[in-house]
Amino acid sequence: MRQRKYKRAIALLSRSLRIYYTARATLLLGRCHDHLGNKKQARAIFQRLPSRQRWRLARQLQTRGARRMTAGDYRRAIADLSLSLALRSSSATLFQLGQAYELGGQLAEARDTYRRLLAQKKLARRAVIRARLEAVEARLKGDSTTKPPTVGKTPPDTGKPPKVAKKGGPDDLPPSDDPRDAMIFGAKDKDDNVGGTPTKTELTGAAGKQGKLLGLSTDKLDIGASVLLRFDASFRARRARDAQRFNMPNLADLYMDGRPNQRLRVFLRTRISYNPALSGDQVAFSLIKFWLKFDIARRVYVTIGQQLVRWGPGQLWNPVDTLNLERRPVLSPFDARGGVPMVMLHFPVEALSWNFYVVGLLDKVNTFDKAGVASRGEFVFSTVELGIGGAYRESTGGKLTADISAGVWWFDLFSEVGVRFNDGERRVQASGGFSIGFPVFENDTLTIGGEYFYNQEGFSNPSFTQLLPDPITPSTTSLPFDPQKRLAQPLYLGRHYAAAFIYLPKPGKLEDWNFSFRGIMNLSDRSVVLQTIVQVQLLTYLQLQLITTGHLGSLGELRVGDDALPTDALERQAWRNALNGGKVLPTEMLDVSLWLTLNI
Repeated sequence: MRQRKYKRAIALLSRSLRIYYTARATLLLGRCHDHLGNKKQARAIFQRLPSRQRWRLARQLQTRGARRMTAGDYRRAIADLSLSLALRSSSATLFQLGQAYELGGQLAEARDTYRRLLAQKKLARRAVIRARLEAVEARLKGDSTTKPPTVGKTPPDTGKPPKVAKKGGPDDLPPSDDPRDAMIFGAKDKDDNVGGTPTKTELTGAAGKQGKLLGLSTDKLDIGASVLLRFDASFRARRARDAQRFNMPNLADLYMDGRPNQRLRVFLRTRISYNPALSGDQVAFSLIKFWLKFDIARRVYVTIGQQLVRWGPGQLWNPVDTLNLERRPVLSPFDARGGVPMVMLHFPVEALSWNFYVVGLLDKVNTFDKAGVASRGEFVFSTVELGIGGAYRESTGGKLTADISAGVWWFDLFSEVGVRFNDGERRVQASGGFSIGFPVFENDTLTIGGEYFYNQEGFSNPSFTQLLPDPITPSTTSLPFDPQKRLAQPLYLGRHYAAAFIYLPKPGKLEDWNFSFRGIMNLSDRSVVLQTIVQVQLLTYLQLQLITTGHLGSLGELRVGDDALPTDALERQAWRNALNGGKVLPTEMLDVSLWLTLNI
């Protein structure tokens, strides 16, 4: 960034801070002075910044709750979006800034912002922006017949619902007069795309949080698809070609997102799996999500159907997960799990930004005694978030959970604890970790973190043969060993695990690239796996991922080999028959995956 850009950022940040104080804006202002060599001013600014508020802006925006938008909220949105524009220009951010001005009542500023947008040569939503500009200009002229904006959030509530002429059909219902609905019902789910990562034009950070507050979608029905083509190769210690493995587990998701109005939403996602490397059935169909969401008097928010819900702040392990039947995969960057049939009641407490959930679990339930139940409460105290919950299923027994995340100095700390009670036994699972961000390449952030996992349900000195629940006998049908099956119960075999991870998104001029690295060690058997992920946005809708996974350390869960089999000759041959068609099981060395993701 050149000096004039730093000076412009300083002027904008100073003006923004006079309107509303934010810790992130203060931190960026100090950095700008530091880059310009104003060390004394930078130190003075950093001294004004409370240590507990550093790097907590995104979390504070997320936990602000589902209360009504006020004039102060619009001022905060304007300040944060202006800050984002000062550091990186984006037409999407500029459009949302115009929306914030318009909905906050600053019509002249909204008009200037829309005109600035229309002056750009390449603009995707020119017709929508022109319509908004005309509406703003009409309101400035005092045209009382002009309707208030219906895109995104409504202006601050006056206590009376808007008067809209009825046309006699359910599709003609007016938009909700309560701004909380866009927060509760959301825009498109963050995991609706198979790729799971934002495109280049998607907002992130503070501007992205405010974009959710100013949701822009008014489509009643959205239909799309996501395609994931995977090419997975596994290389073993033996040089024979039959020892190397190749797999192509391709996926295609079709989804439908319907919104008759802002208080009602239905979502459907189906998946087609196609693997030409299999000798049996190569095509399979499954239902991933199918739910209906609505509210009762805007006090209780109800979701009915098959849902994929994740609770807890953990990065790799998730001991507080009481809803899903399958554990979240740790080694795979894509969560391919399906949802669980349930009925969820959400009770938000607006004044305190607290949330309470009551869930009825209905998977494979045909009598009332087989139904499960779960509950959770989420509490926010300054920069600390606390979650407490519990669940009971007839098949798995009861479980109590607690999790906490907090900002301490420059660190984000998190921890999860789950205690399971079944057949008179008590089993504890706990994880804890940290992450810290370092500024690099002027405007980018390098995130470094670590996590530890204790699993009392695991083995203190495990063997990878314990991954299979049934005993192996010489009569067992021969099945080729597939290391991806290990993801069915990912990294829950041992009793102690440790992990470290590094994440660098869009460094420097590489705006379309993301880099990540993580290393995981099973402390019980000393096996290690190292994984690097390089992701690049090739085209607007096409994304490429290169994933390399190396297996190191002792033979065990994360590094399978023939020497880890039992020493008894008959028992060893039985395991060879089950895992590798009777042949010697070569030691794992390197896995390479190439993924192509297309989001339509």
